Amino acid sequence: MEKLEYEGHWWLPGEHEDRVGGVLRFEPTEGAELELFEAFETGFMQDDRHDSHSRLYGVSKEGDFLTLVNSTRTGFGSTHGQNGEISHSSYHVQYIIEGEQIPKNNNISFTKFWVSFPGIKEWSQRYPISDTDYPPSGGFELELSNPDVLEADLMEYSLKLLSSYSPTHSRADTPKISSKTYFGLEPKYPSITLPRLRTYVSSLQDLLSIATNHTMEPTYIEARTPNSEFSKVNIYYSDTTFSQSGTPRITNINFRLPDIPDGFEGLVSRWFELRNEVKSTIDVFLGTRYSSKVYQQDIFLSLTQAVESYHRRRYDDEYMDSQDYESNVYPDIMEFVRGDLEEVYNDPAMFDGSPLSSAQLNRLKSMRDAYGFPNDLGNVLDSAVQYANEYSLRKRFKDLVNDEYHHILSDLPHSSVGKIHPIVETRNHFTHQIKDQEKSSAVAEGAELARLSWSVEQLLEVALLSELGVPESQIEQTLQDRYKQYRIY
Repeated sequence: MEKLEYEGHWWLPGEHEDRVGGVLRFEPTEGAELELFEAFETGFMQDDRHDSHSRLYGVSKEGDFLTLVNSTRTGFGSTHGQNGEISHSSYHVQYIIEGEQIPKNNNISFTKFWVSFPGIKEWSQRYPISDTDYPPSGGFELELSNPDVLEADLMEYSLKLLSSYSPTHSRADTPKISSKTYFGLEPKYPSITLPRLRTYVSSLQDLLSIATNHTMEPTYIEARTPNSEFSKVNIYYSDTTFSQSGTPRITNINFRLPDIPDGFEGLVSRWFELRNEVKSTIDVFLGTRYSSKVYQQDIFLSLTQAVESYHRRRYDDEYMDSQDYESNVYPDIMEFVRGDLEEVYNDPAMFDGSPLSSAQLNRLKSMRDAYGFPNDLGNVLDSAVQYANEYSLRKRFKDLVNDEYHHILSDLPHSSVGKIHPIVETRNHFTHQIKDQEKSSAVAEGAELARLSWSVEQLLEVALLSELGVPESQIEQTLQDRYKQYRIY
């Protein structure tokens, strides 16, 4: 998105006659700020009724109609001029809708929208189909036709990848070809709300960020409202977790659309299903890769937590049947900790018809009493035993590193193969540091911690690319080239 500035008049719903002058500025990484030359208050005292407004309207000097959604006051003051004291005010604006003033009693919704990103044409490899003819009179004739629309028909909507090419002429009469490649989304329901639109844009943004190995922000978002008929509105908002994006370096991307064997529909179907399952994992992966000014320890902990979350959602998660554990094993263990042992162990069915002897029961009782479990420790043990049937972090890493992705990871620089023990020990050390307890020699620090973080990041990247259907040989080659450049100087 581009920087914008609108100078014009602004007013509250139903109060067009009391409009005031001001300037609206939009910065993609900071959002929108509205500076009013006069406040909405009639006096010189700040009125908390004007501290926030769900809807404001404006018209720029150029005639642009604007709807501002969710404006929150950021400043209020007064100045003295030739006409006396004048109060002024400023607001932070969450959304700008350019092209229509949506009535306050109407929900903000859209019947379809279009969004584009930097480098999407190169990523999709969608180019015009050309036919060149050389007539006898000399010169040549070039006919262009747009490539076929790619469509993925999913449960809630139809998502399309569209490309359009058209010839243009400069003042020097030099022919050029202008092009647009973009996503179009049309909900199967009557309309899509503004927050839902933002969710879909964010999802496409994340997909392209993973695909291109580059931060992505929309270049534009256009939409059609139920009342706009054939005209479009432009939508602006700031949702930048990372720095503002530019066109990705195509030589460093993870995959292009033609690399996916089952094409656009297969990729989109897998992506939205994956993101719905492991959104937190994707957020952590992208956040740690592209964020700056983060402590290495925090990066490592976030990445290991992301692996744990990913495995929990995509793989088996328990050592034994959960119902059997919760109904039998867990209650028995807790009875031993602080219950009636005779009631637990004097059941003939547990010991082939022969209950424990009095001597055996007394020995168990004396073992428990000898340790003198405090109530607080009993509560801690209760919580630990309750979740003991869930896989440990070590088990989760073994499943992914030694089994699922070993064939891809084994020859990669900074591979996590052979590093499960230091990964787990380092995570446990940072998470459960105990005063005066000797640190394990496997705990990584400094440069080794950075290398270990790369290993975990690489595991996540392999998992995500595999889930999206990127061929394994391509994943291996791409990450070979990338991670051999990861060095500490």
